[in-house]
Amino acid sequence: MASRARRREAGILLPLFALRSEHDWGIGEIPDLEPFCVWLAAAGHRRLQILPIFEIPPGEQSPYSALTTFGIDPIYLALRNVEDFVAAGGEAAL
Repeated sequence: MASRARRREAGILLPLFALRSEHDWGIGEIPDLEPFCVWLAAAGHRRLQILPIFEIPPGEQSPYSALTTFGIDPIYLALRNVEDFVAAGGEAAL
C-alpha cells in the first residue's frame, strides 16, 4: 500500500484575551477574530485554535471549568453591537 504524502499545515493557538484591538475593553472580543483570521491566512496559516470561551463559575480561573459547553462568556461580546446596550445609551451612558 503506497503511503500518501501528508500536507503540512501551520496554525496559531491564541487565548482570546490576548487578542487586542482599539475597540475592545481590555479582554478581547469575538469580532476581533475576523481580522485576525484574515491576517493569519495571508501569513500562510490555515488553523486557529482558541482557549474555551465558555462562562466559568465565580472564583474559577481555568477556562476548562465552564458552567456549560453551550454558552459563550458574555465578557467576550462586543457590547457596541448589542442592541439593548446601545438603546441604554452605550458607552456614553457608562
